[in-house]
Amino acid sequence: MSALMCIWYVGDGRSFIRNADAQYDVVQMTLVDTWASTAAGAFALSENSLYTTQAFREYFEHLKPDGIIAVTRWEFQKPREALRVVSVAMEALHQLGSQMCPATSWLCLMANSMKMGFRLLSWQKERLHSEEEARVQQHLSDNPDLRLLYTPSEAGTNAFARLIQSNDSVAFARNYPFNVTPVTDNAPFFFFTSTGAALACVLERAGDGLESQSGSRRPRHGAADLNPCRARVSHCALTDKGED
Repeated sequence: MSALMCIWYVGDGRSFIRNADAQYDVVQMTLVDTWASTAAGAFALSENSLYTTQAFREYFEHLKPDGIIAVTRWEFQKPREALRVVSVAMEALHQLGSQMCPATSWLCLMANSMKMGFRLLSWQKERLHSEEEARVQQHLSDNPDLRLLYTPSEAGTNAFARLIQSNDSVAFARNYPFNVTPVTDNAPFFFFTSTGAALACVLERAGDGLESQSGSRRPRHGAADLNPCRARVSHCALTDKGED
């Protein structure tokens, strides 16, 4: 048996895949960004071409028929970036004319049990067969720190399942407390997931904190407009407590 040979290329991943002629068994992106920077919001206004709809189209186009895309993201308890990865992949498949419904075919999600942990997202171009799901279940049994978020046969009711089953990422995002709509090369701000309502509430809460520290009440311009938004979103991202 010949030994496996690994060839390393140093360069931009998106540029490499775009210029590659080969098709691959696996296209993998594992914790590309550091946890500290992600948690601090350091990338919120930075551009990233690895996570756009056009990028995922190129990833799918370079997969073999039974190939897999695997993306591992740092994540909070209330999903945002990992959920956006799913949203982007769904849109890419729609644009490629895929007739597969993600709710019944191609997605498997797993997470570890840490509060600030990771989400492993994987897709394949062909239907996920029962034998493959059985191997996933065996892997979970062998690794008790992992838990299943979604497979076609075990959808559940978490945010990932609701997004996948909707098969419409834009419609799903309208009622979700974070902006998880697909991003494009024209606006590749993948990490900017705050909504206008959430930002308004953050500013209002910051103002409340300043008032309590000073012991005085300062003028509150626009308070009547901000209060309704607080009622809508105060249960979500601001405390990072929520569902998977």
